[in-house]
Amino acid sequence: MILTLVAPTHGDVRLFGGSVASGRAVTLGRVGGIVEKPDFYLYRDGLPETCKSSVRCMACDRARIGEVLELVGSKSGARDPVKTYSHGMRQRLGIAQALLHDPELIILDEPTSGLDPQG
Repeated sequence: MILTLVAPTHGDVRLFGGSVASGRAVTLGRVGGIVEKPDFYLYRDGLPETCKSSVRCMACDRARIGEVLELVGSKSGARDPVKTYSHGMRQRLGIAQALLHDPELIILDEPTSGLDPQG
């Protein structure tokens, strides 16, 4: 409900002092998250597009993208098609995508799914 993937049957979800329903774009611009299986552009260079679409976008230059990819342990293969990635590699990329715009709240649904013990 916080990510507006499911509507509440009663009441309202409030986050950061406002209604998620009436201020969806602004509220979700402050939230990062992945749910079950992250979806991506064909190449990892799609991460700048993810950031551009955020209401609360930071200057998503290559340095920031490299920083979050390094943080999640996914620095290698930056030009490889995502379709060639293992489930664990996609999961790491999903976490990087959730962190890219430096959100105030992060919602991760089964973030360790498919990751090796080091992940």
